[in-house]
Amino acid sequence: MYVQALRIDSNNPNLYYNLGVVLMDQRRRKEALTLFNRALELEPEHKEALFNMAMLLQGGNKQTTNDEVNRRLHIATQGVRHSKEVYFTLGTLALENGNPASAERWFRKAIEMNPSDRSALFNLALLLTKENRHPEALDFLKQLLKHHSSHVKGLLLLGDIYITQMKNLDEAETCYKKILQVDPNNVQGLHNLCVVYLHRGQLKQAERCFLEALQLAPTADYISHHLRLVRSQILKQTQPMGIPRSDVWHLKSSGSIR
Repeated sequence: MYVQALRIDSNNPNLYYNLGVVLMDQRRRKEALTLFNRALELEPEHKEALFNMAMLLQGGNKQTTNDEVNRRLHIATQGVRHSKEVYFTLGTLALENGNPASAERWFRKAIEMNPSDRSALFNLALLLTKENRHPEALDFLKQLLKHHSSHVKGLLLLGDIYITQMKNLDEAETCYKKILQVDPNNVQGLHNLCVVYLHRGQLKQAERCFLEALQLAPTADYISHHLRLVRSQILKQTQPMGIPRSDVWHLKSSGSIR
């Protein structure tokens, strides 16, 4: 029906877009991309066409060269004002193509359109953290938690920065306790709280904490390992020696860009 409609109205971008959606559902990827491109040629601000085109490229970028991806996106986004969902998708696509600078630019555009966009704020903070730009990451995490105070992944990342970069155990503890208020069975949050106790030299409290974490995740080897180390330190606490080096005690984070 769409093909017949295009014979009558060949300059209708919505018809090209709708036909592209049909072909996309039929896994006819290349044909769908061509139709989405045609829709954008006729209507550069057709955000649905760009969004679906980005999704297709994201899902099949292993079969598409980076040059081709960049060419299509450059043509499709020139002078266009899109929704935050489109910019966020383009950011994740840039990451998958190994271009963090481009990803940062897209995430920032999404945040400009919606300062409370939780996905863009968190992923930009995570990207900046991986690039050791912790002060910038901290700003975006605070913005995220201002709008979404119970964002678990954001609290985990913020607590990690407080411990590893700022040596602020009190603020890290606040982050992890907030996670446990939201999700009492959050293993990552509880484990990281145990690490805070350990850094303070509160070995007995750390032992009880790791035991509680182990009950939640009996097969987690890293918790069992840390519990054994704490108990070893308790046995030696009468000797003049401090707690083990901090790099032995690994924090657990979300580990995901999503």
